[in-house]
Amino acid sequence: ALGKKLGDPVNPLLVSCRSGAAVSMPGMMDTVLNIGLTEKMIDPFSRSCGNPRFAWDAWRRLINMFGDTVMGVDHHHFEAELADGKKTTQGKIGYRFGCRWPEGSLPALSESV
Repeated sequence: ALGKKLGDPVNPLLVSCRSGAAVSMPGMMDTVLNIGLTEKMIDPFSRSCGNPRFAWDAWRRLINMFGDTVMGVDHHHFEAELADGKKTTQGKIGYRFGCRWPEGSLPALSESV
C-alpha cells in the first residue's frame, strides 16, 4: 500500500467495502468507498495530495455511501446538503438523522463490514 496507513492524516489508506454474493446482482451490491478518511483528516490529506477538491470529494463519497449503506439514511439527504455548498460534518449527520458516526478509521471500517 506504498506506506499508507489506516488513520494517517497525511498518507491515509482508504478502503472500499463491497458486499459479496455468490451470484452477480447488478444494482444490488452496496459499496462504501474511502473508509479510513475522517473529518479531522481532510485538511492534512488535502495538503498532502495537493488537491483540496479531491479530498472533499472523497469525504462526500464516504458520507453519502456510509450514511446510506451502513446507517440507513437515504443518500439524497446528503446530496441535497452538499449541493448547497455545505461541508457536511459527522456532528451534523448524527444530530440531524439521530445516528452515531464512528469516531476514527478503524470503527468506520468495522461498521462497514
